[in-house]
Amino acid sequence: MKTTLLVILCLLVIAGATMVMPVMSDGTSTITGNPTSVIDLRVTGNISGWVLIVGTNTRSGDADLKLNVSSTSTTWNVRADDLDGSKPVSTKGHMADWNGTGYDPAAANLTTPMTIIGESVGGVTGTAGVLDTGGIIETGSSAVDNQIMHPVISQPVLYTDTSLTGTHVYRIVVTFTGSPT
Repeated sequence: MKTTLLVILCLLVIAGATMVMPVMSDGTSTITGNPTSVIDLRVTGNISGWVLIVGTNTRSGDADLKLNVSSTSTTWNVRADDLDGSKPVSTKGHMADWNGTGYDPAAANLTTPMTIIGESVGGVTGTAGVLDTGGIIETGSSAVDNQIMHPVISQPVLYTDTSLTGTHVYRIVVTFTGSPT
């Protein structure tokens, strides 16, 4: 009986010890991630009061117009387009007669479309985009942070282009769009 009691007591002690003792275990967890390809394009500046003469007019390295790109993508581009829906469709890419509040569909526009030429700088290749069809003007081949570019604006004027009077001016709104590729 003493032996049975001793065995029962030992079993109770062992059972109690296992209930109090913490169970030790370890494990691992693998966590992976990758930032999405993002481009942040900031466009600053306007060009107003540009005196156009017969011939090719250019604004280059202009402090008035600046593109600033930050991108996590190692390949990216910037497009320039004339997407102004308030203009007559026939004037796409062309500077058109603006009366101060709107475009006149029957009014003049410059004969030759505007061209935007991207600046080649710091691993960025600039190319020309004619605004009647739009196009890629900057191509980046590495991730960048605050890459500044000053595009060249080119607007030919012909002798047959009308000189506007009063408050009328030729106007175009250029839309710049950045995309990771």
